[in-house]
Amino acid sequence: GHYVIKLRNLTIITKHLNKGDITITESILNYTRIKNTGNEGFIAVVDNNIGEVIKVLQNTNKDDDANSLLYILNSADIELNDKKQYLSGAVNHIDDFSGITDPALYDIAIEAKIVLPIWQNVLFYYDNCSDEIPEIFYDYINYYAEELTRDTSTSFLKDRRDLYADIFGYNELSVENYEKLLPLFNGVFPEVELLADLDYTRLSVLIRQGRVIFDQESLAEINKTGALADYILSHPTDFMQHLDWKYNFVASNVQTILSSAKFTSYDKCKIIGIIPVTIIQDSKDIANIAINILCNQNKINVLDETLVCVVKTSTDINKKIEFTTNIVRNGNRN
Repeated sequence: GHYVIKLRNLTIITKHLNKGDITITESILNYTRIKNTGNEGFIAVVDNNIGEVIKVLQNTNKDDDANSLLYILNSADIELNDKKQYLSGAVNHIDDFSGITDPALYDIAIEAKIVLPIWQNVLFYYDNCSDEIPEIFYDYINYYAEELTRDTSTSFLKDRRDLYADIFGYNELSVENYEKLLPLFNGVFPEVELLADLDYTRLSVLIRQGRVIFDQESLAEINKTGALADYILSHPTDFMQHLDWKYNFVASNVQTILSSAKFTSYDKCKIIGIIPVTIIQDSKDIANIAINILCNQNKINVLDETLVCVVKTSTDINKKIEFTTNIVRNGNRN
């Protein structure tokens, strides 16, 4: 006869068929516990009404086994939202996508996070999702970053520059996960034109981990960001060899560069020579750093205009006197 789907009835029958197992309560009843009764008649009734059953199951322990997860995901009789709600938060996983009957369901499997968190699965989904990578892809990686860091089977990632670019070329991963997962990918970041839109924290991680090479194409993008000082300090030797390239200097990055231990006083004198005069004019701090550097050097190869500007702007009286005296004594300046 017709069977009214009520949680209370389902629980009483499941408990009875499990020899009165008192651990089975309304709140933890789920599809797996129903299946485990082994009673074909009861299971058939549940399966024939699965769309209704899923609506009433509370499934608070979220401990269905993988077979149940797959059955519910694949069922054509369960509404999409009911599937999502029921599957989300599951403690167990399906091993991969092979048991999923319809590729349209891959999204739900990833959104509900029921797929085993290994890179093989991340890559499979990446290769099979829409061209526009969905938010749920990044949510999945953020959620399982810890597990993905521990996945040891990752040798195939080194050939996947597309995946590398799509994961690390956007501000989608949390900064912590960005930093944690980057070492799993090898080599220089493949899409230079994405660098300018990365926020500073993630871009500086890329630079620190040596993923951005020193060339004019990369520099052009870095010039649009707040990470120029990080970039220069990661490549001090290259920078000194290419002082004639175009750098987008501003007060903050100039101060960082001139204060850095990565350059000798001699190098810093050369750097002072390429800093726009207006930056020195507008900053007493920079003028004071500059005059200290200049006082330490005998041979100074800096334009008079810059030197005059440093002396005028600096507030360090003693250094100004010392510097001016040096110049007069060395007789190399008018």
